[in-house]
Amino acid sequence: MSHPSWNPESPCPPALRCAVLLLNQTVVSKGRLSELWGSAALRVAVDGGANHAFDIRASDSSFSKPHWVTGDFDSVRPEVLKQYEGDDDVRVEKTPDQDYTDFTKALMKVAEITGTWKEEDRIGRVVAFVENGGRLDQIMANVETLFSCEDIFKNYRPRLPEVLLVSSGGTAWLLRPKKGSSDRHVIRVPSDTSKKSYYVGLIPIGEPAKTVTTTGLKWNLDKGELAFGKLVSTSNAFGEGAKLVTVETDVSLVFTVETS
Repeated sequence: MSHPSWNPESPCPPALRCAVLLLNQTVVSKGRLSELWGSAALRVAVDGGANHAFDIRASDSSFSKPHWVTGDFDSVRPEVLKQYEGDDDVRVEKTPDQDYTDFTKALMKVAEITGTWKEEDRIGRVVAFVENGGRLDQIMANVETLFSCEDIFKNYRPRLPEVLLVSSGGTAWLLRPKKGSSDRHVIRVPSDTSKKSYYVGLIPIGEPAKTVTTTGLKWNLDKGELAFGKLVSTSNAFGEGAKLVTVETDVSLVFTVETS
């Protein structure tokens, strides 16, 4: 049985080549975005995210240009789009299909672009930087996209890249089960829990999780059920003194880590 390992403090570890997508929400912490953006093998500004990339670079020339700008372009400012269209270092591609969100279409573009790369150069992780404020329907659409990634990156099999939603104060991703059996995930507890308050969530989306077992949390489960209308683990926390959290689940769960 495999033991996937996660570190919320390092969404793009040095050992993985990452793509970073900047979605359309006002950036709270430019420092965290800049760190991820600057180390990315592929940078994509998604529709209105191009405005934020442009504005940050206008005040900080060390902030890199996007490699690509995609979306249906209903949010990007006309003068920003024109600037990128005239820049030989930036590829601009309109993705008008209204059956998918701009985020989903951007992931499709990432899969298309990097799918032609040598296997050893391919993306190992995708980070979508988006703040969690604003419209609930858009937040849910972003979560839904996480469930589409296996199909989007099907040409990557068997080494599918993981896709994370990262904000200035948190990280969310899917804990997937193995086909036909439970899978044990290992999450490293942030090193500064004595200085910051962290909130942890285990959220079943679409179907109940019948058998969930955790260790390392303040409130753990032992083959417990998570389901809307019964129990959803929100406002949980890391256990006192815990260094690692483990999760075994029979279906995909959204795991969230947020700091106040």
